[in-house]
Parts: sequence; C-alpha cells; structure tokens
Amino acid sequence: MRNFLKVASFVVLNLGCVSFSVADEQAVRQVIADYAAAFNDHHIDRISELWSADGILVDRTTGERITGRDAIVQDLRQVFRTHPNTRIFGSIDRVRFIKPDIARVSGSVRVSAPGNTTEEVTDFSALVVQQQTHWVIDTIEESQPAVPASPGEALADLKDLIGRWVDEADGGQIVNEFRYTDGGNFVTRTFHFVREGDVVRRGTQVIGWDPRSGEIRGWTFNTDGSFGDSVWQKADGKWLIKSTQTLADGRAASGTFVLKAVSDDEMTMELVGHEIEGEPQPAGVSVTLRRSAPEEAESGEASAADDGSDQ
Repeated sequence: MRNFLKVASFVVLNLGCVSFSVADEQAVRQVIADYAAAFNDHHIDRISELWSADGILVDRTTGERITGRDAIVQDLRQVFRTHPNTRIFGSIDRVRFIKPDIARVSGSVRVSAPGNTTEEVTDFSALVVQQQTHWVIDTIEESQPAVPASPGEALADLKDLIGRWVDEADGGQIVNEFRYTDGGNFVTRTFHFVREGDVVRRGTQVIGWDPRSGEIRGWTFNTDGSFGDSVWQKADGKWLIKSTQTLADGRAASGTFVLKAVSDDEMTMELVGHEIEGEPQPAGVSVTLRRSAPEEAESGEASAADDGSDQ
C-alpha cells in the first residue's frame, strides 16, 4: 500500500507538541521515532512490536482499510519488496492527550524515492496508546492534504512576516524586508548587512507555492554570486526552512533555519545542522529580529557571512 509509506514516517522531525506530562510526551515521541527508524531499516519485527494487536490503518482517500497488526505487517513486507530504496520524512504538527494513556498525533509526511522528481505528501492522524509499561500505535488515518484554492492562499501563513525586520548584531545592522508581490501569489524577501555605514552583504529571495510538490519553496540570489533554494514548513508555530546553496566558489552548503515568533513585533532566527561540502559547521548564533517602521530601516534581510548560511 503506497500511502502507508508516508504515514509510517510521521516523525523524522521531532517538533513541539502539547502533552499531558513531559514524560508522557517524550514516550509518545520516542515510539513514533522508533517506528520511523524501523521502517527505514525494514525492521519488520520491530515494526510489529510498535503496533497494537488490533491496530487499524485507514486511507481516507481510497477508502482502503487494513485491520490487525499481522495484516499491516504483511502489507509492509510487500511495500519493502516493491519499494526497497524509499526513504520517509515527516513532521508532527500536534500531540494532544485525550486521556493519560491515549494520545492523538497529527502531522504530515513526505516520501522520497529514487527516480521521482517530486516527493509525495500526505496528512495523518494517529492514536498512540499505553499498554502496560510501553506505548504502541493503535490507529493511523491518512488523507491527501487540502489543495489551496490559489498560490496566494497557500502563502497565507506568511502574512505575519510581512514588513521590515532589523537586528543590531555582529558590529552592524542586519535588515530584512518581506512583502507580497502584485497579485499576492509570491512573497519577496530582500536583505542586507550594513557595517560601519557600508553594505557588505545583499540578496533577494522569492518565496512561492509549488503545486507539484505541495510545499512552500524559496529561491535565493546573493550579490556575491551564490544562490540556493529552500523548503518552508510550519509546525507548532515555528518555520523550519531547509536550505541548500551553491556558494560563490562552487562549494555546496546546507542547513535548516528555525524562525520563531516571540511576539507580533519580534522573532528569532537560528541556523542548525549547517554543513559545507558535507562537513559540519559550528552552530549558528540565534539572532533576534524586531519589526521596524519604514523610516527606521532600509530594505533587506538577515543573513550571515559568505559561508552558505543564507536561506
């Protein structure tokens, strides 16, 4: 069952959620993380351990329903035979405890397979239950994500970023400006870094909806000749911006920006998992961006030095 691949992965990214207690939340996160890891390892026995005996898998798009752990495991065996190189990635939007021993997990998952130019995306809702001393998956329901009526509608969550944002840091001023293009189907982000009155770094990013991959994407171009692209995903009130970049000297860089609102007029940005040519780089320092009136800031955005840390 193809869609099962997507649902199985729903937590390669551990994002914030609501829990009954810290220990319970960690336990639910762990069982789901273990399940995703077991899927990617084709570890059938471990997958079986993580389902309840009467587990149910439902595909609401096709109406297909698989009942019972044994039937689900058998379906997975077939998946692994026909799609041996498929990898799964995902994010949790929310964990909500219905009772101390029952948690509902919701989010989305993506499947990447060799030869496919786009990733498949699905939404999921799962029930995770406590049985004696351990947690297991009891139900997974999957469905196709809602299709935005327009590219502009798909970018609605970006509205809180619109405006000018300034950070006084690193001996200078980092300035960002987000604005909608005419028609509202794209958002542009311009940025520059001013030190001692001179602009030492400048670039432009275009953010838009990709209907083929079903995700928000960004394309960045810097005045030093470097360029990159990114995927924007919102979860638990934070933007996770997975970025890849070709530096001006031809080296490849990657990393994930975490953009988090502190208030209507303040947000933080941090670069994590930064690599250049596959070599890990020191963790980026979290910067605080504050909304600025037009007369107090020039147009532009925050970016670090010429090390591949632009989005």
